[in-house]
Amino acid sequence: MEGMTKETLREYRDILEEIAEHEEMLAELDARATKCTTRMSDEPHVQSQIHDSMAEVVAQKVDASVHINTLVAQSYQVLGDIETAINQLPSRSRRVIRHRYVDGMSWEKICVTMGYEWAQIHRIHADALKQLET
Repeated sequence: MEGMTKETLREYRDILEEIAEHEEMLAELDARATKCTTRMSDEPHVQSQIHDSMAEVVAQKVDASVHINTLVAQSYQVLGDIETAINQLPSRSRRVIRHRYVDGMSWEKICVTMGYEWAQIHRIHADALKQLET
């Protein structure tokens, strides 16, 4: 749990969104490469020119895919670190932190969901943050 801050916890949902964006980029690259190679194979050019163009498109796709997959892997590592830290908290603290930072719940909804008063939820939250920061 070393060094887990409120800012790191807040990154959780942003990281999930970034992963989704990267995965969309990969799908778009696949679609573009497929479209491009299909179009090139339908054109009446010299076979070697088609082969060279297709090879270039595939090489660019592979390079971009490797880069994006590296970013996704790094993002999953950060998520794993956050999950590990959260899972080491006592149950009640874990629920408050998870509801707030992973699920993005409002304080009011957390109070209702857990059946605690506002002040009690904030005490649990503050204690959990202290545990995470140590």
